[in-house]
Amino acid sequence: MIKSTPQNSAPKKGIEVICGSMFSGKTKLLIKKIKHFQDNNCNVKVFKPAIDIRYGNEKIVSHDKSEICAMPIKKSSSFRTIIDIDKALEYEEVVNTNRPLTRSEAIIKLKEQKDLYDLGLISEKEYLELKEKLSPIILKKL
Repeated sequence: MIKSTPQNSAPKKGIEVICGSMFSGKTKLLIKKIKHFQDNNCNVKVFKPAIDIRYGNEKIVSHDKSEICAMPIKKSSSFRTIIDIDKALEYEEVVNTNRPLTRSEAIIKLKEQKDLYDLGLISEKEYLELKEKLSPIILKKL
């Protein structure tokens, strides 16, 4: 669970779900996103299940050994929130990531990744792979 609040601007609302098969880089992506928020002066709180002690009690660690500190919690009910998923979808607080990207979404995503590349948070290879994947969507005639 990530809760982020920029200190000098209004909080950005929404939920982002990271999903994929085993060894697909979910934890690595999560850690990158947390570090990105921290680097941009956001107040970030990271929690993990207390039962997960594979790499220590207070860390989330990816298979490539990237790590971030996290507060272990014993009961998820301590932080439980009821979400009306239909309203969240309606107000675009939750995004269906299984649908194809629109041209404008692809442009935004590529610009964000370029910023991450310029900041040294992702490699040139990662940026170029995404650019290759998004270019057909961006160059598609309307």
